[in-house]
Amino acid sequence: MSEPEPLPAKYFDPPDRIIVGAEGRRVSPQEWTVLQELWRCRGNLVAPPALMAALYPAPKTPPDQFPNLLKVTICRLRAKLVGTPLCIETVWGRGYRLRVGEAPAQAPAAAA
Repeated sequence: MSEPEPLPAKYFDPPDRIIVGAEGRRVSPQEWTVLQELWRCRGNLVAPPALMAALYPAPKTPPDQFPNLLKVTICRLRAKLVGTPLCIETVWGRGYRLRVGEAPAQAPAAAA
């Protein structure tokens, strides 16, 4: 089996930085692992158990609060991906999908 395509170097500096213009945004090891797993499966649904397996490979045991930790990790990662062409979509009750667009994702507009 061949190696998965790496994250685009224009936006990512492994193992802990997302690059937007001249700004380097640090990511935690957990955020980086989730991003890599989503990138590996980009365009496809990734269920929480798959992300849990990536974050806690055997014999590690995930904490009981894993579902909440995953939500927080995804939220932080979404904020750090603003300005790149990547967007994490939630498929309610099923998992997450990484979308790759042509133009960098923009921050949501503030409510007036």
